[in-house]
Amino acid sequence: MATARIAEALPAALKVASVTSQPGASLSLWLAPECEGRWNMVWVWEIGKTWISTGCTQTCSCVGGSIRCKTFRCPAQSHCQHKEGINNCVPDSRELLGKGERGAPGTQEEQVIDPLRTPYIKVKKREEGEKIQMKVAMELEREEVEGQVSREPRAQERESDQCSVYGDPHYRTFDRFSYLFQGRMTYILVKTVDKLPEGLEKLVVEGRNKVYSSAPGLIFLHEVITFVYGYKVQFQAGLTLLVNNQKMAYPYSPNEHLQVTMQGQRLFLITDFELVVSLGGGARINAVITLPSMYQGLVRGMCGNYDGNRTNEFILPDGRLTQNLYVFGNSWEANADEPLSRSPRAISKEEERQQADSSSLGLACSLEQLALINSTQACSVLVDPEGPFAACHQTVAPEPFQEHCVVDLCTAQDPNDQEELRCQVFSGYAITCQEAGASLTSWRDHTRCAMTCPANTVYQSCMMPCPVSCANLVTLGDCEGPCVEGCANLPGYAYSGAQSLPIADCGCTRDGAYYQLGDSFVTEDCSERCTCASSGVLMCEPFGCSSEEICTLGNFTRGCFRETPCLPNPCQNDGQCLEQGASFICECEVGYGGALCTEPRDIPPPKKPEASNFVAILLGMLVPAVVIVSAAIRECVYRMRRRREKMKDQNRGQLGDTGESPLWGQHLHLQS
Repeated sequence: MATARIAEALPAALKVASVTSQPGASLSLWLAPECEGRWNMVWVWEIGKTWISTGCTQTCSCVGGSIRCKTFRCPAQSHCQHKEGINNCVPDSRELLGKGERGAPGTQEEQVIDPLRTPYIKVKKREEGEKIQMKVAMELEREEVEGQVSREPRAQERESDQCSVYGDPHYRTFDRFSYLFQGRMTYILVKTVDKLPEGLEKLVVEGRNKVYSSAPGLIFLHEVITFVYGYKVQFQAGLTLLVNNQKMAYPYSPNEHLQVTMQGQRLFLITDFELVVSLGGGARINAVITLPSMYQGLVRGMCGNYDGNRTNEFILPDGRLTQNLYVFGNSWEANADEPLSRSPRAISKEEERQQADSSSLGLACSLEQLALINSTQACSVLVDPEGPFAACHQTVAPEPFQEHCVVDLCTAQDPNDQEELRCQVFSGYAITCQEAGASLTSWRDHTRCAMTCPANTVYQSCMMPCPVSCANLVTLGDCEGPCVEGCANLPGYAYSGAQSLPIADCGCTRDGAYYQLGDSFVTEDCSERCTCASSGVLMCEPFGCSSEEICTLGNFTRGCFRETPCLPNPCQNDGQCLEQGASFICECEVGYGGALCTEPRDIPPPKKPEASNFVAILLGMLVPAVVIVSAAIRECVYRMRRRREKMKDQNRGQLGDTGESPLWGQHLHLQS
């Protein structure tokens, strides 16, 4: 009889860590409660649990039945605190001396204080000597005025900010600067600077864009890759999750530092220091990156430098500031280095000069299209003060999203693509509002942008952010946060990955990973093969590779494979690897070329309308990058009105006929 290891589901208070059964042997059982607790007067810790020791001198983990600890100390400007049985590092307070009178001796009102690292300030009154403690609720807004930086307090405290990517694709930085960049490669969205303050975690977030074969003129975000805590977490279109290049089901929580969950039809990566990366939107996705304010001024990339100043977003990897979006965007194209040392590709001075001198391309939009786009049934619903998005106008300015909507609809030729792009922009605005704390509950009903829900669920515009899943049937009381839109389970059903199944058909959990019923997996060293045989029951048996095989990943799954040229999956950008003897070739998708599909290839432009029946929207373009200029959109609408008023003036028939300064030298700068 083969040796088998069975992990069965027990009541919530107890969890089986390991059960071994073999002929002639009795069952041995190790019990570990869901949380730490006292069992027969002995502290029992859940496998994988991590905690900070008394005095915050060590971090300890329960690994394989034993406790392993390593040296630890609290970050700068924080100290150890023991509260309610838990040890943690909390920010220090600061003491300011003075009378509180402007300009009085001893005051420190010019001192710059980070509210997140120093949330409390002790103000000592010199006369009485008493101390009072107050919470700082102030954010400094920076605006550059004649070379000087002025700072004014804002009424609302902000502990984090969001960068969003949506549509064709549009970017909205942490400092709320909006632009469009149609690069088709992988770009660094967020990367921490080389020298971080002690205690801050390094991180990299990348976005991979893709040309869609069904609409070759359009480019969308296809994948978001996050490198943090030694993990590589990939969110792909279709809500696919890869962890360290291996396909996984969710929820996924390997330790207390990070977790991956699905909330409201979006995948979320959440870390213990409040980095949040979310992705949703179906086949053509949108993403939101939320970063705590402790990282202000400490990041670079397509999401900007997060310093509160919108006028200096286009910082190159070498620290120089450029006004050219082509140079900026292409400089942040990711190369193939290792994760946290991964750096943007270098752009030569000659390439930078060529990009700065590149010619413009006119994409056409008919007068009928413009009339439709500017109607309340197209893009202007975003800015309608009585419309479905009005509740968010004070939180997130809608005008940049409206302009992006106009551009997308002018770019697309197919009506179905136009509808999808319109809903993509609306969804991008809605999720940005949601992440910023605003609530929009009925916008889909007014815009014909229905959300498609899986079987056994029903759409709800406002549901709890943690839907019932097979991995958290008993933890709903811990769910926090505002309501979100999504697909709620019908009674008796729970999410198993992206599917909603009867609770009786729930799968299994091991080492923080969830496996659906019937799923099989091989352990890291290929010594065991386990199958989720029934709800909560893992059946494992010995496994091994033959002398002609190696234990590795193949097609995002761990197992035993023969070494072949295509095994490492060398083709990039979804290219197909075809073996040719001891070598291989890559069959690339539309828009890509080169030996490994890493080079952009020109795409034939769509057929334009008749020259007498369109208004050209000027675009600055260097393949593969396109920048949409905000001023061009406004100019286009303005000239359309002038054309109607002065039809007899043939010299004003098209934008290119005027003697005014060209628009393609400008960059997009949208207020929020």
